[in-house]
Amino acid sequence: IRMTEQLYFSDLILTPDEDFDNFVPGVNEELYSSLSSLAPAQAVLIWGLPGSGKTHLLKATAHLYEGLYFNAESFPLDSAEIPQAKLICVDDVNLLNEEQQAVLFNLYNSWQSYKATEQVFNLIVSADAAPKFISVREDLRNRLGWDLVFELHALDDADAQLAFAQRAFDKGLSLSKEVTPWLFSHYTRDIRTL
Repeated sequence: IRMTEQLYFSDLILTPDEDFDNFVPGVNEELYSSLSSLAPAQAVLIWGLPGSGKTHLLKATAHLYEGLYFNAESFPLDSAEIPQAKLICVDDVNLLNEEQQAVLFNLYNSWQSYKATEQVFNLIVSADAAPKFISVREDLRNRLGWDLVFELHALDDADAQLAFAQRAFDKGLSLSKEVTPWLFSHYTRDIRTL
């Protein structure tokens, strides 16, 4: 008896594991390189439009360095609730409430204080805008620009098609060469939707 594996539609739309191997950097090579070979005691702010890959990069970085990942829902309301780690990633800081903003402010102060000690750690955050335009308290906005700041640019059509083809390949789908250009000419170019 020969059994064949059935591929369910839900298997096709599940988000892949976020890592550096399945991220197409496009014009974001400098950011990609900085995160994949992170220097000690570095803080990085990544900003860009929704769907540009900020969450993917933060989760991939947290995974690579065995760090902590928080989003606005999971980020603590008290600084004492953040475990000590060599890397802390905080996604969508523009969505943090007042208590969470105070915790992130304290985290930046700790990062600065511990830079030359054994408690050194890296801090990577993301937002929807450049530091001076993020809707957070003023003293935190100042901290967000303390070290490296990168704009994460959306993929151009060629790189988006590469990312789409890579996703199909990862799922074991064999697409003819006409499929991807057809999708890009008839549907939205938003990589999350594709």
